[in-house]
Amino acid sequence: MIHLDADLRTLTWTTQQAAEAAQVPPGRIRIWAHRGKLRPVNPRAARPRYRAAEVLQVEAEMRATRPQAA
Repeated sequence: MIHLDADLRTLTWTTQQAAEAAQVPPGRIRIWAHRGKLRPVNPRAARPRYRAAEVLQVEAEMRATRPQAA
């Protein structure tokens, strides 16, 4: 479970936590990182962590550009 009551600018999430918060599969977080939309705060680590605020920002941008279902 993800708690959003912390300072999202400094809070970091694992790929799994980021996926849970953005309501997407973990693979989508990896795709966003590969495409440069997300930058891990520890780029050389085996398990990247992402800033919570950036994850939520990218998620909102992706939702805004996604075509709406009829």
